[in-house]
Amino acid sequence: MKADNGKEIIYGNVPLTFLKFTIPNVIGFIAMSSSGIVGGIFVGRYVGPEALAAVNIVIPIFTFVFGIAIMLTIGGAVRVGKYLGENDNLSASRTFTKIIAVISAIALIMTAVCALFNETVVALLGANEELKPISREYLRTLSAFFFFQAMEYALSVFVRVDGRPYLASSAVLAGAVINALLNWLFVIKLGWGVAGSALATGTAFTVSFLILSTHFISGRNKLRLVKKTGSWKEILSAAYNGSSELLSEVSAGVVALMFNWIMITKIGTQGVAAFTFINYAIWAGGMLCYAVGDSIVPLVSINYGARKPDRIKKFMGLALGSVFAIGTSIFVIMTLIPDKMIAVFLPDKSSEAFQIALVFASYIRWVFFFSGLNIIFSAYFTAMHRPLESVIIAGSRGLVLPVALVFLLPFVFGVYGIYAALPIAEVSTLAAAIFLWKINSPSKRIERSLAM
Repeated sequence: MKADNGKEIIYGNVPLTFLKFTIPNVIGFIAMSSSGIVGGIFVGRYVGPEALAAVNIVIPIFTFVFGIAIMLTIGGAVRVGKYLGENDNLSASRTFTKIIAVISAIALIMTAVCALFNETVVALLGANEELKPISREYLRTLSAFFFFQAMEYALSVFVRVDGRPYLASSAVLAGAVINALLNWLFVIKLGWGVAGSALATGTAFTVSFLILSTHFISGRNKLRLVKKTGSWKEILSAAYNGSSELLSEVSAGVVALMFNWIMITKIGTQGVAAFTFINYAIWAGGMLCYAVGDSIVPLVSINYGARKPDRIKKFMGLALGSVFAIGTSIFVIMTLIPDKMIAVFLPDKSSEAFQIALVFASYIRWVFFFSGLNIIFSAYFTAMHRPLESVIIAGSRGLVLPVALVFLLPFVFGVYGIYAALPIAEVSTLAAAIFLWKINSPSKRIERSLAM
């Protein structure tokens, strides 16, 4: 991070600094999340609900790869931010180099797995005979771009930490525009179906990666790839510190997998197509809140290193207020015009999938009041080097409670219990998050670190 940016984080005007880091990050995350959503829109409208369901079937494997990238990047970025706050650029670069190397290796391995065991992976993800051929085609094409997908996210975070948030946002935004244009070309004009949508998304990831890479040869970078990286045990520490982020992403994939199984068992392909819209809505809302949470990680971690608890509290107040406003806005939209939102993906309002999605939306809208707050608390604990608390929050809202509730509630409320599982999980998690905050406030954490 540039020296003046580091000073601004520690001494600058809190609201202005928050906006400087958050606004470009939110733009970037909107662009990043749009890759999947835009593809879903084109597939749902121009290929059909069965194709949309087939795409949704393989989403968990992509969330796993993305989760690995997030875990290592966020865990590493916290350490990099702390090093830069201490003006130790060499240690920051060593950490950066190790994170990039490991993410690259894992992404390439996952590409090989999906290429060699394509049919097995799709079967394990729950595709029935109707969806298997389409799911295999989509997975085969998009998995070839796992490296660029992972690197787009990793470099966007490190470029921002290195003091160029607007370059990070611009790169991801450029990828989003290319993704939309190529989806239009490949899906509508050329009729390439789900493979065309996957190719468009993969190309967009590649373009963003290339733009972000220019930062590291620009001469404006403090972070650089180095040959002597030091101990690789630091990777384990970074992975542990970012484990809540991995858990959040993997949990989203597991929950999607569970819902796919349940919907395809109880309702069939139309149920999976309906859940696809719900999944995109949760993903879009979550990405906006993750953008805010991601933005405050360097703000909190650097002020933690500088021993500034009051500034941390102010940044947290702004972040919590921002995500609550985002959640309230989505709730209003899902209340007033859910039919119009669903029709973007499923234009036939008389279809079974549309009607199921409409009922599902009336329940799931309540998630958005609470999910963002939980995301911010989880990000706070990651930035304060308290991964256990972060894992508790991420695991409760994303995996433990949804899994338990989605199996228990249907026995009492029937299919409506499935719809209510996620809102109840978020409310319960928020109560735990507030309790953990009270016993791990910035002042208390800094006092403990000074006493060690």
